Amino acid sequence: MFILKKRQKTKFKVSKTADGIYLHLYSSDINSYELLNYLYQSGITPSQAVLTRILNSRAGAVIRLDQDIFAQEHLCNLNLGNALNLSVSSDRMTAYLNINASTEVSEPYILDQLHKAGIVFGINIQAINQAINNPGEPIEIARGRYPVDGRDAQIEYLHQQPQIKPVLDENGKVDYYELGYIIGVQAGDIIARRQPAIPGQPGMNINGEEIPARNGHDKNFAVGNGVIVNDEYALAEFDGALSWSNNTVSVIRMLVIPGDVDFSVGNISFMGKVLVEGSIKDGFKVEADDDIEVRGGISNAIVISRRGSITVHKGIIGVKSLVCAQKNIAAKFAQEATLESGQNIFINEYVLRCNIKSGDSVLIQGRRGIILGHNSICARAKIKAANIQNSASLDLRVEGINRRLYYEQIKSLNTEIEERENRLGLMSDLIRTYRNTLNNPQTVIKLQQIIPEFIHLSEEFDSLVEKRNHLVNILKNTRGEGVIEIGGGLEAGMLLTIKQNPIKLKERLKSISIYYDPDEQRIVIHSNKF
Repeated sequence: MFILKKRQKTKFKVSKTADGIYLHLYSSDINSYELLNYLYQSGITPSQAVLTRILNSRAGAVIRLDQDIFAQEHLCNLNLGNALNLSVSSDRMTAYLNINASTEVSEPYILDQLHKAGIVFGINIQAINQAINNPGEPIEIARGRYPVDGRDAQIEYLHQQPQIKPVLDENGKVDYYELGYIIGVQAGDIIARRQPAIPGQPGMNINGEEIPARNGHDKNFAVGNGVIVNDEYALAEFDGALSWSNNTVSVIRMLVIPGDVDFSVGNISFMGKVLVEGSIKDGFKVEADDDIEVRGGISNAIVISRRGSITVHKGIIGVKSLVCAQKNIAAKFAQEATLESGQNIFINEYVLRCNIKSGDSVLIQGRRGIILGHNSICARAKIKAANIQNSASLDLRVEGINRRLYYEQIKSLNTEIEERENRLGLMSDLIRTYRNTLNNPQTVIKLQQIIPEFIHLSEEFDSLVEKRNHLVNILKNTRGEGVIEIGGGLEAGMLLTIKQNPIKLKERLKSISIYYDPDEQRIVIHSNKF
């Protein structure tokens, strides 16, 4: 199994060179308390100005720590005359007083000595009197206030991207009428809401020096076209349907057919999503750039999604039925039809005399899902079915994958993704800077030039992430370099093929799982006899 692990990075590091001392920031999510502790342990006590500068810097910044902005001298033990001994922590957040048992001192005298030593904040009068009454015992008589970092903005999305894979109930059934892969919205509907960032509360050490706190970072809505951001809400710009590209949600146009696609409607070709509340009848054609959802069934019709998925709540039937999707196809059953998908094909009940080809997997996934009669089923990575009957003439083929090649492709895609992510960050900073000076005509011209490039680069980034995630999912869900898993009822003489390696069953089996082992360069078979 291939798992992408998130690399843990050091948040900050001090380096000392011949020309100075520098702090390298590797993260913008810095807690002021842990930063101060790290600097104190490095022998550096930063001033308020430099600490504020550090906390407001972005990841990748290098900040010079010169002698004029920090002091390496830490307070430790101070003898205040013969009567008092004062211990101050290295972070100047606590002070302990120990009074000589052989002397008598008053509260005003101690307060005067503390102020002379620079202890002016967080003094506890009750603790001072306790120290007076307990000579020889160190008592904490002053404590600073630690900073409280702010809270980042929180964004709540009211809808999550639907998973096209149907969910089975306890009886192995899917109620396709309850599924709704297309989420329709009306103009003005709330897509997401944002709770604003909360600023941090600065602290103060016992010397009265303010300790800055990290302010909460604001967050932008991950939204695209068709969404208007209004104060703390993201709203649908027009009637349509939600569409996701990685983590970005947009609103695109949606065509709703309230009944059947028949002679009263005619053929359909649409740029967005299509929702057919009835069925698609014999001889008609429905094409869309995005997802297509059919609440009824498809009968001897052509249905094509050029960039999305197709969901059929009932079944697909008829020798003239052709259903093609760049992503996924899901249906209750398929009979005498041709199905082609770029990714997965999910069938819940049965497949009968069909031609099926998928770019990833074919999953006859209901607990009673069954393959009946002669079918030609080809998948790139995986075929899985609960049952097969009358299967002697069945053609099941897994073309197979090259795991090593996929690893190399993922590595290359990660490099491209990181490069575009860095460029997007720089361009985002530039756009933010330009927006602060919109009264300058030259700034407006620069914005008009950079925003189209930013949008194009964002689309490239989303496409690369989607392609990378697609390959990762194939590796995660595929055993070896291709797998076929079948439940009960495999007839003798049945032919299975993985990576052009045929396996012909010599006897009737209850179940079988076969996969191609790339290390052993052979087919591995696990089977159970009746």
